[in-house]
Amino acid sequence: LTGYDLLKKIKESSAFREIPVVIMSSENIQPRIEQCMTEGAEDFLLKPVKLADVKRLKELIMRGGEVQEGPKSFLQNDIDSSSSPSSSSSSHDVSSLDDDTPSSKRMKLESRIHDRA
Repeated sequence: LTGYDLLKKIKESSAFREIPVVIMSSENIQPRIEQCMTEGAEDFLLKPVKLADVKRLKELIMRGGEVQEGPKSFLQNDIDSSSSPSSSSSSHDVSSLDDDTPSSKRMKLESRIHDRA
């Protein structure tokens, strides 16, 4: 059973569908990430998990599992902020990112690097 399969089973279950599910994976494959978010994941964290990711999860838990902006826009806000000149690395070098760099920003930067290769 994959994590994605488990997510689908949880969200299909009337008893468990309200449980917030956060996917953690080392695979930065955009279609898979989008598929998990579409199936009801609250968030997607890229391994290794960083301090910023833990802070986001803490905020999610403190709100009782309610994502204020919706799962996709919650993730998209971090991706959008990574595109702004003031917050993105000029070299787009993922190794230069610190523990406060959320998964979504790392996903976007790694995707850009992969597209150039």
